Amino acid sequence: MKNLKEFILEKFKINSNNAGSQNIKYNKDNYKEALELLNDEAENHNCRIKFKNHPNGNTGDFTIFIYKAKSRTYDVGFDGDWDEFDKCYHQSLDWLEKNYNK
Repeated sequence: MKNLKEFILEKFKINSNNAGSQNIKYNKDNYKEALELLNDEAENHNCRIKFKNHPNGNTGDFTIFIYKAKSRTYDVGFDGDWDEFDKCYHQSLDWLEKNYNK
């Protein structure tokens, strides 16, 4: 019989290494921690992450780019404002899970 944590991890296909971080809210103060976790998850999916800060830009405050491991062009980029960093972070995680098998 599975315990509740195992059931949730299986149902939602959450990586057990990142399960504890699911409840953490990321923002400008702790974005580096979020990017480290995102990089780890990308490596598990044979991808890589690039983060670009856009101070005083018109595309948002930052962009998170996701690349296939050896590609020079990115597959997707998530533009965001610091107020919505957590949302952008979780969109990136979801995109990795849905588009790249481990």
